[in-house]
Amino acid sequence: MQYSTDQKALIALAEAEVPARRGYDIWEFFESGDEFFAEAQTSDFVRKKLGTLYDTAISKLTVAYVDEIIAQMDNLGVRVTTMLDDDFPAVLRDMLCPPYLLYYRGDLSLCDTQGIAVVGTRKFTAYGEAVAKTFSKVLATRFTIVSGLAYGIDSIGHRTALDAGGKTIAVLGSGVANVYPSTNQALAERIVHEGGLLLSEYGIDSVPQTFHFPDRNRIVAALSQGVLVCEAPVKSGTLLTARNARDEGRDVFAVPGDIFLKSLKGGNELIKGGEAICVTCPEDILDYYGETAESAQKAVQLDFSEQAVVDELQKGQCTFDQLVQTTHILPGELNFLLANLEIKSIISKLPGNAYRLIGGTK
Repeated sequence: MQYSTDQKALIALAEAEVPARRGYDIWEFFESGDEFFAEAQTSDFVRKKLGTLYDTAISKLTVAYVDEIIAQMDNLGVRVTTMLDDDFPAVLRDMLCPPYLLYYRGDLSLCDTQGIAVVGTRKFTAYGEAVAKTFSKVLATRFTIVSGLAYGIDSIGHRTALDAGGKTIAVLGSGVANVYPSTNQALAERIVHEGGLLLSEYGIDSVPQTFHFPDRNRIVAALSQGVLVCEAPVKSGTLLTARNARDEGRDVFAVPGDIFLKSLKGGNELIKGGEAICVTCPEDILDYYGETAESAQKAVQLDFSEQAVVDELQKGQCTFDQLVQTTHILPGELNFLLANLEIKSIISKLPGNAYRLIGGTK
Protein backbone atom coordinates (compact mmCIF):
# COMPACT_ATOMS: atom_id res chain seq x y z
CA MET A 1 0.00 0.00 0.00
CA GLN A 2 1.36 3.40 -0.98
CA TYR A 3 1.07 6.35 1.40
CA SER A 4 1.87 10.00 0.78
CA THR A 5 4.46 11.89 2.81
CA ASP A 6 1.63 13.73 4.58
CA GLN A 7 0.02 10.43 5.58
CA LYS A 8 3.39 9.10 6.70
CA ALA A 9 3.84 12.10 8.98
CA LEU A 10 0.58 11.24 10.74
CA ILE A 11 1.60 7.57 10.98
CA ALA A 12 4.83 8.72 12.63
CA LEU A 13 2.88 10.69 15.23
CA ALA A 14 0.60 7.72 15.93
CA GLU A 15 3.53 5.33 16.28
CA ALA A 16 5.09 7.82 18.70
CA GLU A 17 1.89 7.59 20.82
CA VAL A 18 1.10 11.29 20.38
CA PRO A 19 -2.48 11.91 21.65
CA ALA A 20 -5.10 13.39 19.36
CA ARG A 21 -5.05 17.02 20.47
CA ARG A 22 -1.26 17.27 20.50
CA GLY A 23 -1.10 15.42 17.20
CA TYR A 24 -3.34 17.99 15.52
CA ASP A 25 -1.30 20.83 17.03
CA ILE A 26 1.96 19.39 15.70
CA TRP A 27 0.52 18.65 12.26
CA GLU A 28 -0.90 22.17 11.92
CA PHE A 29 2.49 23.65 12.87
CA PHE A 30 4.05 22.22 9.72
CA GLU A 31 2.89 22.98 6.20
CA SER A 32 3.48 19.50 4.81
CA GLY A 33 4.78 16.04 5.53
CA ASP A 34 8.05 16.97 3.85
CA GLU A 35 8.52 19.88 6.23
CA PHE A 36 7.54 17.70 9.18
CA PHE A 37 10.20 15.09 8.45
CA ALA A 38 12.80 17.74 7.70
CA GLU A 39 12.31 19.68 10.93
CA ALA A 40 10.38 17.68 13.56
CA GLN A 41 13.41 16.09 15.21
CA THR A 42 15.06 19.46 15.85
CA SER A 43 11.93 21.55 16.46
CA ASP A 44 11.59 23.22 19.86
CA PHE A 45 7.83 23.32 19.26
CA VAL A 46 7.70 19.54 18.84
CA ARG A 47 9.91 19.03 21.90
CA LYS A 48 7.57 21.18 23.98
CA LYS A 49 4.43 19.48 22.64
CA LEU A 50 5.75 15.97 23.17
CA GLY A 51 6.85 16.72 26.72
CA THR A 52 7.61 13.46 28.54
CA LEU A 53 7.03 11.52 25.29
CA TYR A 54 9.98 13.19 23.60
CA ASP A 55 12.78 10.74 24.45
CA THR A 56 10.87 7.67 23.22
CA ALA A 57 9.09 9.42 20.35
CA ILE A 58 11.79 11.38 18.58
CA SER A 59 13.48 8.41 16.87
CA LYS A 60 10.15 7.42 15.30
CA LEU A 61 9.64 10.71 13.47
CA THR A 62 11.52 9.62 10.34
CA VAL A 63 10.45 8.37 6.93
CA ALA A 64 12.68 5.30 7.30
CA TYR A 65 10.97 4.24 10.50
CA VAL A 66 7.49 4.78 9.04
CA ASP A 67 8.40 2.75 5.93
CA GLU A 68 9.27 -0.16 8.23
CA ILE A 69 5.88 0.16 9.91
CA ILE A 70 4.10 0.26 6.54
CA ALA A 71 5.88 -2.95 5.49
CA GLN A 72 4.67 -4.56 8.72
CA MET A 73 1.14 -3.29 8.07
CA ASP A 74 1.16 -4.78 4.57
CA ASN A 75 2.21 -8.15 5.95
CA LEU A 76 -0.61 -8.12 8.49
CA GLY A 77 -3.34 -6.75 6.24
CA VAL A 78 -3.57 -3.52 8.22
CA ARG A 79 -4.46 -0.24 6.56
CA VAL A 80 -4.51 3.39 7.68
CA THR A 81 -6.92 6.20 7.03
CA THR A 82 -6.11 9.73 8.17
CA MET A 83 -8.03 12.93 8.67
CA LEU A 84 -6.58 14.02 5.31
CA ASP A 85 -8.31 11.17 3.45
CA ASP A 86 -11.72 11.05 1.79
CA ASP A 87 -12.53 7.70 3.39
CA PHE A 88 -11.94 8.93 6.93
CA PRO A 89 -15.28 8.32 8.74
CA ALA A 90 -17.40 11.46 8.68
CA VAL A 91 -18.90 10.77 12.11
CA LEU A 92 -15.39 10.80 13.60
CA ARG A 93 -14.24 13.84 11.67
CA ASP A 94 -17.09 15.82 13.27
CA MET A 95 -16.62 14.61 16.86
CA LEU A 96 -15.41 16.81 19.72
CA CYS A 97 -11.89 15.35 19.86
CA PRO A 98 -11.37 13.40 16.62
CA PRO A 99 -8.47 11.01 16.06
CA TYR A 100 -6.08 12.17 13.36
CA LEU A 101 -5.49 8.61 12.16
CA LEU A 102 -7.02 5.15 12.35
CA TYR A 103 -5.39 1.77 11.81
CA TYR A 104 -7.92 -0.81 10.70
CA ARG A 105 -8.57 -4.32 9.49
CA GLY A 106 -11.84 -5.16 7.80
CA ASP A 107 -14.64 -3.12 6.29
CA LEU A 108 -14.11 0.58 7.02
CA SER A 109 -17.44 1.47 5.37
CA LEU A 110 -19.22 0.06 8.46
CA CYS A 111 -18.38 3.38 10.13
CA ASP A 112 -20.94 4.98 7.82
CA THR A 113 -23.74 2.61 8.90
CA GLN A 114 -26.14 3.10 11.81
CA GLY A 115 -24.47 1.75 14.92
CA ILE A 116 -25.55 0.87 18.44
CA ALA A 117 -22.86 0.51 21.10
CA VAL A 118 -23.37 -2.39 23.50
CA VAL A 119 -21.25 -1.73 26.58
CA GLY A 120 -20.89 -2.87 30.15
CA THR A 121 -18.69 -4.25 32.87
CA ARG A 122 -15.96 -6.86 32.50
CA LYS A 123 -17.19 -8.50 35.73
CA PHE A 124 -20.62 -9.35 34.44
CA THR A 125 -23.40 -11.33 36.10
CA ALA A 126 -25.70 -13.87 34.49
CA TYR A 127 -28.28 -11.07 34.31
CA GLY A 128 -25.91 -8.74 32.43
CA GLU A 129 -24.95 -11.53 30.06
CA ALA A 130 -28.61 -12.27 29.31
CA VAL A 131 -29.30 -8.58 28.69
CA ALA A 132 -26.32 -8.21 26.32
CA LYS A 133 -27.24 -11.35 24.38
CA THR A 134 -30.95 -10.59 24.15
CA PHE A 135 -30.48 -7.01 22.97
CA SER A 136 -27.51 -7.66 20.67
CA LYS A 137 -29.24 -10.53 18.88
CA VAL A 138 -32.20 -8.34 17.91
CA LEU A 139 -30.37 -5.06 17.38
CA ALA A 140 -27.83 -6.74 15.07
CA THR A 141 -30.61 -7.25 12.54
CA ARG A 142 -30.96 -3.48 12.15
CA PHE A 143 -27.73 -1.90 13.38
CA THR A 144 -23.98 -2.43 13.39
CA ILE A 145 -23.00 -3.42 16.93
CA VAL A 146 -20.12 -1.31 18.25
CA SER A 147 -18.02 -2.06 21.32
CA GLY A 148 -14.50 -2.15 22.71
CA LEU A 149 -13.50 -5.85 22.49
CA ALA A 150 -12.95 -5.90 26.26
CA TYR A 151 -13.61 -9.01 28.29
CA GLY A 152 -17.21 -9.23 29.49
CA ILE A 153 -20.19 -7.39 28.06
CA ASP A 154 -18.18 -6.00 25.11
CA SER A 155 -17.18 -9.47 23.95
CA ILE A 156 -20.69 -10.80 24.42
CA GLY A 157 -22.06 -8.01 22.24
CA HIS A 158 -19.56 -8.66 19.44
CA ARG A 159 -19.99 -12.43 19.53
CA THR A 160 -23.80 -12.31 19.66
CA ALA A 161 -23.91 -9.91 16.71
CA LEU A 162 -21.84 -12.31 14.63
CA ASP A 163 -23.92 -15.30 15.73
CA ALA A 164 -27.00 -13.40 14.55
CA GLY A 165 -25.43 -12.82 11.13
CA GLY A 166 -24.85 -9.13 11.82
CA LYS A 167 -21.83 -6.85 11.56
CA THR A 168 -19.77 -5.45 14.40
CA ILE A 169 -17.04 -2.86 14.96
CA ALA A 170 -14.41 -3.39 17.66
CA VAL A 171 -12.55 -0.26 18.79
CA LEU A 172 -9.33 -1.28 20.49
CA GLY A 173 -7.41 0.32 23.33
CA SER A 174 -4.25 -1.24 21.92
CA GLY A 175 -2.70 -1.68 18.48
CA VAL A 176 -4.59 -3.73 15.91
CA ALA A 177 -1.63 -6.14 15.78
CA ASN A 178 -1.58 -6.46 19.56
CA VAL A 179 -5.16 -7.35 20.48
CA TYR A 180 -6.02 -6.86 24.14
CA PRO A 181 -7.04 -8.92 25.95
CA SER A 182 -5.06 -11.61 24.16
CA THR A 183 -7.84 -14.10 24.95
CA ASN A 184 -9.95 -12.20 22.41
CA GLN A 185 -7.52 -12.71 19.52
CA ALA A 186 -9.74 -15.43 18.02
CA LEU A 187 -12.79 -13.18 18.35
CA ALA A 188 -10.91 -10.34 16.66
CA GLU A 189 -10.04 -12.60 13.73
CA ARG A 190 -13.63 -13.77 13.49
CA ILE A 191 -14.85 -10.18 13.37
CA VAL A 192 -12.57 -9.42 10.41
CA HIS A 193 -13.31 -12.67 8.57
CA GLU A 194 -17.08 -12.22 8.92
CA GLY A 195 -17.15 -8.72 7.43
CA GLY A 196 -16.65 -6.64 10.55
CA LEU A 197 -14.04 -4.07 11.50
CA LEU A 198 -11.14 -3.72 13.95
CA LEU A 199 -10.19 -0.11 14.60
CA SER A 200 -7.54 1.70 16.67
CA GLU A 201 -5.96 5.14 16.83
CA TYR A 202 -2.86 3.67 18.49
CA GLY A 203 0.35 2.44 16.88
CA ILE A 204 0.16 -0.94 15.22
CA ASP A 205 1.90 -2.81 18.07
CA SER A 206 0.84 -0.39 20.82
CA VAL A 207 0.64 -1.86 24.31
CA PRO A 208 -2.60 -0.99 26.14
CA GLN A 209 -2.22 1.82 28.66
CA THR A 210 -4.73 2.83 31.33
CA PHE A 211 -5.46 6.16 29.64
CA HIS A 212 -6.09 4.46 26.28
CA PHE A 213 -9.44 3.07 27.35
CA PRO A 214 -11.27 6.33 28.21
CA ASP A 215 -9.97 7.73 24.91
CA ARG A 216 -11.10 4.58 23.10
CA ASN A 217 -14.57 5.00 24.60
CA ARG A 218 -15.07 8.39 22.95
CA ILE A 219 -14.69 6.70 19.54
CA VAL A 220 -17.12 3.92 20.50
CA ALA A 221 -19.67 6.60 21.39
CA ALA A 222 -19.09 8.70 18.27
CA LEU A 223 -19.51 5.71 15.94
CA SER A 224 -22.89 4.92 17.48
CA GLN A 225 -26.34 6.32 17.05
CA GLY A 226 -27.05 5.27 20.61
CA VAL A 227 -25.21 3.60 23.50
CA LEU A 228 -26.81 0.75 25.43
CA VAL A 229 -25.59 0.25 29.00
CA CYS A 230 -26.24 -3.40 29.87
CA GLU A 231 -24.58 -3.67 33.27
CA ALA A 232 -22.16 -1.27 34.94
CA PRO A 233 -21.13 -0.08 38.41
CA VAL A 234 -21.16 3.64 39.16
CA LYS A 235 -17.39 4.01 38.76
CA SER A 236 -16.65 2.43 35.42
CA GLY A 237 -15.46 3.06 31.90
CA THR A 238 -18.97 2.22 30.74
CA LEU A 239 -20.36 5.35 32.35
CA LEU A 240 -17.56 7.34 30.72
CA THR A 241 -18.78 6.02 27.38
CA ALA A 242 -22.31 7.12 28.29
CA ARG A 243 -20.98 10.58 29.13
CA ASN A 244 -19.08 10.70 25.84
CA ALA A 245 -22.29 9.75 24.05
CA ARG A 246 -24.22 12.61 25.64
CA ASP A 247 -21.42 15.04 24.82
CA GLU A 248 -21.52 13.91 21.19
CA GLY A 249 -25.31 14.25 21.01
CA ARG A 250 -25.92 10.51 20.91
CA ASP A 251 -28.71 8.68 22.70
CA VAL A 252 -28.06 6.71 25.87
CA PHE A 253 -30.16 3.68 26.85
CA ALA A 254 -29.91 1.66 30.05
CA VAL A 255 -31.52 -1.54 31.24
CA PRO A 256 -32.67 -1.39 34.89
CA GLY A 257 -31.50 -4.09 37.27
CA ASP A 258 -31.33 -5.36 40.83
CA ILE A 259 -31.01 -2.37 43.17
CA PHE A 260 -28.87 -4.41 45.58
CA LEU A 261 -26.14 -5.29 43.05
CA LYS A 262 -23.26 -2.82 42.68
CA SER A 263 -22.62 -4.00 39.12
CA LEU A 264 -26.06 -2.73 38.10
CA LYS A 265 -26.10 0.50 40.07
CA GLY A 266 -24.53 2.55 37.26
CA GLY A 267 -27.36 1.89 34.83
CA ASN A 268 -29.98 2.47 37.51
CA GLU A 269 -28.38 5.80 38.40
CA LEU A 270 -28.35 6.91 34.75
CA ILE A 271 -32.06 6.18 34.51
CA LYS A 272 -32.89 7.82 37.83
CA GLY A 273 -30.95 10.94 36.90
CA GLY A 274 -32.66 11.26 33.53
CA GLU A 275 -29.34 10.66 31.76
CA ALA A 276 -30.49 7.50 29.99
CA ILE A 277 -33.67 6.21 28.42
CA CYS A 278 -34.99 3.20 30.32
CA VAL A 279 -35.41 0.15 28.07
CA THR A 280 -36.57 -3.32 29.04
CA CYS A 281 -36.51 -5.07 25.67
CA PRO A 282 -34.69 -4.52 22.35
CA GLU A 283 -37.96 -3.54 20.71
CA ASP A 284 -37.93 -0.40 22.86
CA ILE A 285 -34.85 0.78 20.97
CA LEU A 286 -36.23 -0.29 17.60
CA ASP A 287 -39.45 1.59 18.34
CA TYR A 288 -37.46 4.64 19.43
CA TYR A 289 -35.65 4.85 16.11
CA GLY A 290 -38.80 3.92 14.21
CA GLU A 291 -40.15 7.25 15.42
CA THR A 292 -38.08 9.28 12.95
CA ALA A 293 -37.66 12.98 13.09
CA GLU A 294 -39.86 13.26 9.99
CA SER A 295 -42.78 11.36 11.52
CA ALA A 296 -42.44 13.31 14.76
CA GLN A 297 -42.76 16.53 12.81
CA LYS A 298 -45.94 15.28 11.13
CA ALA A 299 -47.46 14.52 14.53
CA VAL A 300 -46.84 18.09 15.76
CA GLN A 301 -48.02 21.17 13.89
CA LEU A 302 -45.06 23.48 13.21
CA ASP A 303 -45.24 27.11 12.24
CA PHE A 304 -43.11 28.58 9.45
CA SER A 305 -40.21 29.62 11.70
CA GLU A 306 -40.14 26.33 13.61
CA GLN A 307 -40.09 24.43 10.33
CA ALA A 308 -37.15 26.56 9.17
CA VAL A 309 -35.18 25.52 12.26
CA VAL A 310 -36.09 21.85 11.80
CA ASP A 311 -35.09 22.00 8.13
CA GLU A 312 -31.62 23.23 9.10
CA LEU A 313 -31.20 20.58 11.80
CA GLN A 314 -32.12 17.85 9.31
CA LYS A 315 -28.73 18.60 7.72
CA GLY A 316 -26.98 17.89 11.04
CA GLN A 317 -26.48 19.42 14.46
CA CYS A 318 -25.99 23.21 14.58
CA THR A 319 -24.91 25.76 17.15
CA PHE A 320 -27.18 28.63 18.13
CA ASP A 321 -25.03 31.10 16.17
CA GLN A 322 -25.14 28.91 13.06
CA LEU A 323 -28.94 28.77 13.26
CA VAL A 324 -29.12 32.56 13.54
CA GLN A 325 -27.04 32.86 10.37
CA THR A 326 -28.82 30.20 8.30
CA THR A 327 -32.44 30.88 9.32
CA HIS A 328 -32.12 34.68 9.60
CA ILE A 329 -34.25 34.53 12.75
CA LEU A 330 -33.50 37.13 15.42
CA PRO A 331 -31.67 35.68 18.48
CA GLY A 332 -34.48 36.50 20.92
CA GLU A 333 -37.12 34.85 18.74
CA LEU A 334 -34.83 31.88 18.04
CA ASN A 335 -34.37 31.26 21.77
CA PHE A 336 -38.15 31.08 22.15
CA LEU A 337 -38.53 28.75 19.13
CA LEU A 338 -35.81 26.39 20.34
CA ALA A 339 -37.38 26.16 23.78
CA ASN A 340 -40.75 25.29 22.22
CA LEU A 341 -39.19 22.64 19.97
CA GLU A 342 -37.48 21.09 23.01
CA ILE A 343 -40.81 20.99 24.86
CA LYS A 344 -42.37 19.28 21.84
CA SER A 345 -39.54 16.68 21.97
CA ILE A 346 -38.48 17.48 18.41
CA ILE A 347 -34.98 18.73 19.25
CA SER A 348 -32.50 18.35 22.09
CA LYS A 349 -29.82 20.73 23.35
CA LEU A 350 -26.17 19.62 23.31
CA PRO A 351 -23.05 20.93 25.04
CA GLY A 352 -21.58 24.03 23.40
CA ASN A 353 -25.03 25.61 22.83
CA ALA A 354 -25.70 23.25 19.92
CA TYR A 355 -28.92 21.48 18.92
CA ARG A 356 -29.93 18.30 17.13
CA LEU A 357 -33.12 16.54 16.05
CA ILE A 358 -34.41 13.80 18.36
CA GLY A 359 -34.84 10.30 17.00
CA GLY A 360 -31.30 9.28 16.19
CA THR A 361 -30.23 11.96 13.73
CA LYS A 362 -26.49 12.51 14.15
